[in-house]
Amino acid sequence: MVSIISTKYADALYKIAIERELLDEYKNEVIQLVAIFEKEKELMQVLLHPEVPINCKVEIIKDLFDNKISKEIVALMMIMIQKNRQTYIVDVFREFIEKVEKYYHIGNAVITVGDVVSEEYIKRIQDVVENKIGRKIKITTKQDERIIAGFKIKIDDIVIDRSVENKIKNIEKAIS
Repeated sequence: MVSIISTKYADALYKIAIERELLDEYKNEVIQLVAIFEKEKELMQVLLHPEVPINCKVEIIKDLFDNKISKEIVALMMIMIQKNRQTYIVDVFREFIEKVEKYYHIGNAVITVGDVVSEEYIKRIQDVVENKIGRKIKITTKQDERIIAGFKIKIDDIVIDRSVENKIKNIEKAIS
C-alpha cells in the first residue's frame, strides 16, 4: 500500500522532473537506485539503524551518490533522511516510476503462465497486446502450476484469459 508520505515525495520529484524536462533521466536513475537498495540490504539497514546519527546517514548518501546521479535525487534522499523518513525511499522511487509510466501511457501487465516460457514468447504476447490496446505495456511474469497451457494477462483493470482452464469453463457453461 502506498503511503501519503511516499506520494508527496514522489509527486515533488515528478514535478521537478517535468519542469526540468528530465523524466527519462530521473526514471533511469531511480530504477538503478531501487536495484541498489534491493541488492545492498546492508545499506538500508544502516540508514534505518536508530544509533547511526542522521548526519552520518546523510554523508553516506553523499559519498555513494553525489556526482553519480542527479543532485535533486541526492537532495531528496538527504531531506528524507533528515526528516527520518528513509523507510520510504524505495517506495517513493517506485511510485515515481509509476507516475512516469502513466505519463507515457505505459500499462503494467502481469502474465501468468503454467511453466517457464521464453522471452520470445513473452515478447510476442506483448506485441499482440500492445497492438490490441494501443499503448505500451511493461510485463511482469508469474508462474501458476494450475495453468496447464495458455496464459492469463492482467493489464491495469483488464483481464485476458487464454488458459485451457478458462476454455474448459466456457465449454461447461455452454453445455449447462
